[in-house]
Amino acid sequence: MFELSFERTVTLDWLEAKFATEWTGVSYLAFVAVSSDNRIAAFYALYPVMMNLSGREVIAAQSGDTMTHPAHRKRGLFLQLAERTYQEAAKQGIVLVFGFPNENSVGGFRNHLNWRFLPDLVTTEFRCGGSWLTHCYQKLRHRSEERVFEHLETVKANDQTSAMSSEANSVVRDAGYLQYKHRIANGVVIEAEGLVVWLKPGRRIDVGAMNGEQDMTSEELAVRLRRIMKMCGAHTMRFTYSADSEPLRKILNIAQVQSRTVAGYLYLGGSEGEVASSDQVADLFFCRGDLDYF
Repeated sequence: MFELSFERTVTLDWLEAKFATEWTGVSYLAFVAVSSDNRIAAFYALYPVMMNLSGREVIAAQSGDTMTHPAHRKRGLFLQLAERTYQEAAKQGIVLVFGFPNENSVGGFRNHLNWRFLPDLVTTEFRCGGSWLTHCYQKLRHRSEERVFEHLETVKANDQTSAMSSEANSVVRDAGYLQYKHRIANGVVIEAEGLVVWLKPGRRIDVGAMNGEQDMTSEELAVRLRRIMKMCGAHTMRFTYSADSEPLRKILNIAQVQSRTVAGYLYLGGSEGEVASSDQVADLFFCRGDLDYF
C-alpha cells in the first residue's frame, strides 16, 4: 500500500516503531478495510502525541498515511475509516486530531469530515552561500552518515528537550516524544554555536526545532547555521514553521520560501470551550519536527 500510494518502501520494523506511541497512553490506533479476497483495500491511522492546549496537557493525535488501493478508490472507504477511527479515538480520550493533508485528501477533510483549517505551514531553505567553487567543495567533503553522527555525538546536547518549543498551544516535545521520533528516523539534538538544534543530517539538513536564535541578529544566525552545515558536510538546511509564527519570521530574514503545507484540525473531546477558545486554537504552532514522517 505504501508503494502504491506514496512510491515508498517501508519495513515492518518501521511501521511498528511509528505506531509505538505508548508513552501517551494510546497506541496502534487505526482502521483497515479488507476486500472480499482478503486484501487490504484502504487504511487510516492516527498517531497520538501529547499537546499543550491553553495550559492543559491533553492527548491529541496526528492524522497520517491515508491510503486506498487503486482498485477500491471512489467508494468512500477513506471517509468510513476516518469516522470509525475518530470514534475509537474519542473513546480512548483523544481530544484533538490534527494533520497536514495533501491535495488528494484535503477536500475530504474539509467537505466531509468537518475539519477546520489553520494558517499554512511554510517550508524555507537556507543555503550555505558562497561561490560555485564553495558548493563544489561542500559536495566533495560530504561525509558518510555514520561519520557525521559520530561527529555530532561530540556536540550532542545534554538537555535533549531544550530545542523544543514551549508555545502554549503546541505539541509537547518532551523526552518521550524525542525517543519516539528517533525510533522512526535518525535524528539528534546538538548544542553548537550558541544554538540548540534538533536535526536530521544529510546534504540537506532537516531541522525539527531550534532554540537560541532569538537573541541573535539575522547575520549572526546565518554565520552559525553555516558552521553547523560545514560540520555536517551539508549545503542547505530546511525549516518548517506555522505561518505568522516568531520562528518563521526570524528564519525568513535569511532563507527562501520553498513550499506551503495545509494544516487543519478536528475536535473530538467535548465542546471546544472545554479545552481552548477558537482564537487560541487558531494560534496552534507546529514545526518540522511535528510532521509524522520527521
